[in-house]
Amino acid sequence: MLELCSLRWPKIGLLQETEDGVLGISTSIIQEYYRFSAFSTSTEFYTFRAEHFLARKIEAGNEDWITYAWLAVQAVEKFVLPEWVHGPFPLYHFDFNCANILYDENYNITGLIDWSAVSAMPLESFLQPIDDVQRPMWEEDRKRFLDIFEEVEISINGTAPFARFNEVGCLLFLRRSSIVA
Repeated sequence: MLELCSLRWPKIGLLQETEDGVLGISTSIIQEYYRFSAFSTSTEFYTFRAEHFLARKIEAGNEDWITYAWLAVQAVEKFVLPEWVHGPFPLYHFDFNCANILYDENYNITGLIDWSAVSAMPLESFLQPIDDVQRPMWEEDRKRFLDIFEEVEISINGTAPFARFNEVGCLLFLRRSSIVA
């Protein structure tokens, strides 16, 4: 994940090969694979996505979902980090899990599959719990994972923004789970 995140792009959107064989970003996708032009800032990306979501919920007419979608539009300015608004934007694999990672007999990673929809995304998109360690019963394993993740990230980049975001994401997930449970 850290190696993918070290690949940075000037725009937010799908990583695609151009006609001349060069990788670039000119389009973006949001909910249910609607295509749009690539985005230049994280604020622009999240605002557009939230407004698109709101418009779809208004069409559907469910007041609860309309309220939720309206709140999503209002929240954009609250969670976008000013220092990351203009990128560069890290590469994000939407289906990064053990089923898509290839290993050799010594458990060394040899490849990654299912590259559909791989995109350059705002750093805030990494605020998502890691699936395999997000449950309350694995709190000790989650902490160990995040400590190792942070150590490796610091050794590569000198800082650990992804580890910090994953830690916050796990805490938010646990808080939401305890409210729901």
